[in-house]
Amino acid sequence: MPSGVVFHNLLTVDTDNDTGATTTGKVRTCTIDACNDGASDAIIKVYISTSASGARVKLVEPNYLMPANGGGYIRTFITGPGERIIIRPNTADVIARVSCFEEDQ
Repeated sequence: MPSGVVFHNLLTVDTDNDTGATTTGKVRTCTIDACNDGASDAIIKVYISTSASGARVKLVEPNYLMPANGGGYIRTFITGPGERIIIRPNTADVIARVSCFEEDQ
């Protein structure tokens, strides 16, 4: 996958939202930005996993608080081949964007 935006979507509430796997032989530097378009605060969990679902042992951002009608940068992660970022919000009003720079391993 080329560098740039790899995921930009309205997230499904209480669901593991898979942003896509890093290609074999590649490594990515990924930045997550999000906004909460709702009237209530949101809690966002972020996982790095080799499967399309998060697991507690793969949790890297346990309780990111996104204020109502707020947004911004969440965090930057480096992912290796087969790894993916999973984002799980507790409200239906969170929109996330994952941008990556991908290079050979």
